[in-house]
Amino acid sequence: MSGKPGIVVTTPQGLQYKLSNPADFAQARRIFAPEKEYELPELNSWLVQSGYHKEALVAKPGEFAIRGDILDIYPLDQENPVRIEFFGDEIDTIKEFDLATQRSQKEIDQVEIAAAQDRVFSSAAIQKAAEQIKKGYGRCTCAR
Repeated sequence: MSGKPGIVVTTPQGLQYKLSNPADFAQARRIFAPEKEYELPELNSWLVQSGYHKEALVAKPGEFAIRGDILDIYPLDQENPVRIEFFGDEIDTIKEFDLATQRSQKEIDQVEIAAAQDRVFSSAAIQKAAEQIKKGYGRCTCAR
């Protein structure tokens, strides 16, 4: 996505695997900073759609947990998990936290959360696919 040249080592199967458009992948990320507003139910949906797994406690990269007004998330590209504390719908603080003790550590100014999977789909693309599936079921001539 950076546009910088690089080297990719892969298998023939890896070459056949289609990735999302870089623009779609870039749009699937969000930047969290104090005083920005988010609704936790909407964030829950976005995180699941982005490939994160909801757990009671965050233990490894790719997981998130929501407890009251606190969102814990372990982005794939971060060394430590992050705790985002809300006051209502507004972000109050963002801190890294220790996995072993689950205690907050240093406060950070902002955090960028990217998708936890290499294939992302917009809401419009999901809606379009759902409509095509519904249309396809009406034409099924399968033997029963």
